[in-house]
Amino acid sequence: MPRLLITGGSGFIGAHVANKAVSCGWEVVVLDLQPPPVNFHLEIEFVKGDIRDHNTVEGIMQDCEAVVHLAAQISVPESFTNPEKTRSINVEGTQNILEASHKYDVSKVVIASSAAVYGSTSSFPLEEEMAGDCISPYAKSKWENEIQVDQFRKLGLNSIALRFFNVYGPGQSVENAYASVIPKFLHLMAHGQVPTIYGNGKQTRDFIHVDDIVNAIMKLLDAEHPFGHSVVNVCTEIEHSILDLTNIIEKGLNKRKGDTNYFFEEAREGDIVRSCGSNIRLRSMISWKPEKRFESSVLELINEYSR
Repeated sequence: MPRLLITGGSGFIGAHVANKAVSCGWEVVVLDLQPPPVNFHLEIEFVKGDIRDHNTVEGIMQDCEAVVHLAAQISVPESFTNPEKTRSINVEGTQNILEASHKYDVSKVVIASSAAVYGSTSSFPLEEEMAGDCISPYAKSKWENEIQVDQFRKLGLNSIALRFFNVYGPGQSVENAYASVIPKFLHLMAHGQVPTIYGNGKQTRDFIHVDDIVNAIMKLLDAEHPFGHSVVNVCTEIEHSILDLTNIIEKGLNKRKGDTNYFFEEAREGDIVRSCGSNIRLRSMISWKPEKRFESSVLELINEYSR
């Protein structure tokens, strides 16, 4: 079986990719500092290690056919608090992954970038050429990742950066202070607690289900030809506001619209007002489209976060 390395494979997206890859016939090895979740497929090999450790990365890379690089510091607020750490993990760690991939002739390297690289761009839908207005250290680190990918493509490495928009789905953590808005709001509202909305709640996001992310990654890994682009959006082309989200959750909890109170606070530094991407480039490369509908998918998650 071909061997696939997934960095950050114990995380939310990584665990979904790992389980799917095993079911598709890959021999999967995960490199992560965190232990794997309980729903990890038994056939997945786990290696505890840091992507910034050159020897660890080289040692694990030698027999790999492909790499999905997801390990990163992903919190925008945390990146303002610890910009040096964010850059160390996201840029220096990615450099290690790309150098080892190139050294050992890995055939395909898929790297996670982010819609954060668009910043406050005001033209929609967001197309790949519009990026570069980075308003947080996290966004800057992801922009640097894309430059790194482009540099290694020029050296012959078949690599691509995927600009994930706002990913959600089962298994997403609510345990840290920077948890994503969907699991955080689901958990709080399901337990009768009041969520905090930063800004006026009319800010929008292009929410994409983790299953659609995983399907895009797997199709890229299965592609017969080299990646035709260095960077692509992975998004739905549909935007929903934070108030849309709260209304859907109220509906799922059988509450009347407007019954729930919310704390409103000033928008946080680095937060954007509107986000909606174009996925035309990705769809030109592979036979893919987002399948999961936002409202029904959020409603399906209510039981998970009500426990």
